Amino acid sequence: MSKRQNILTGVVAGAVVILVVLVVFVVGIHIGRNQQFKRYWPFWERRHTYRSFVPRKLNGHGVFGRIESLSESSMVVEEKDGALKTVLWDEQTRFIKNHDNFSAGELVEGETVVVIGKPSEEGDAVVARLVRVMGRRKDL
Repeated sequence: MSKRQNILTGVVAGAVVILVVLVVFVVGIHIGRNQQFKRYWPFWERRHTYRSFVPRKLNGHGVFGRIESLSESSMVVEEKDGALKTVLWDEQTRFIKNHDNFSAGELVEGETVVVIGKPSEEGDAVVARLVRVMGRRKDL
């Protein structure tokens, strides 16, 4: 082979490698954007991460904000936009602070909480299933 053919072979091989890398990149972007194939290998860890953090059957209702006032079985939480939400709890509610369980009597006004639960029967409050205390924040 002549020197010219060696150069041409190298250029063609480089172009093929670049094309394969580009196709794999574009397919990866497509799969990531559409979030398809969630049960297969690249997405497998997302199905099993932090299972114990959120109890099952919560239906996605919740509140995030600072505790404004407390009573024996409820609290009022001020959200970031200034809206006030009433949160009720019962014996099934879990309270977590610093990765440890605690009781409702240990809640303090001014602490930032994340509440996950379901709407009350009247629809004007949230019945908490999980209350997680994040600490005190003054900028909320």
